[in-house]
Amino acid sequence: MFRHEGGDGWRKLAGVPESVMSWALCTDPSRSEHLWIGRRDGSILHSSDRGDNWTVLDGALPAVAYSMVMLPPAV
Repeated sequence: MFRHEGGDGWRKLAGVPESVMSWALCTDPSRSEHLWIGRRDGSILHSSDRGDNWTVLDGALPAVAYSMVMLPPAV
């Protein structure tokens, strides 16, 4: 998982394990610093600081075979 740093190019986000494929990335439209990653094994990671630090949330969704990214409607 990478983040664009403006004129500085792309930076790899630390703390996102690469052992399991990340399938979805969601943002909170009212708090853009909050990010969630849904991963193939059903685990969910959360960041409250634009991806600088990540926490694996308790619980999991069923593992998925395909990916889908959902974006909120434009405000």
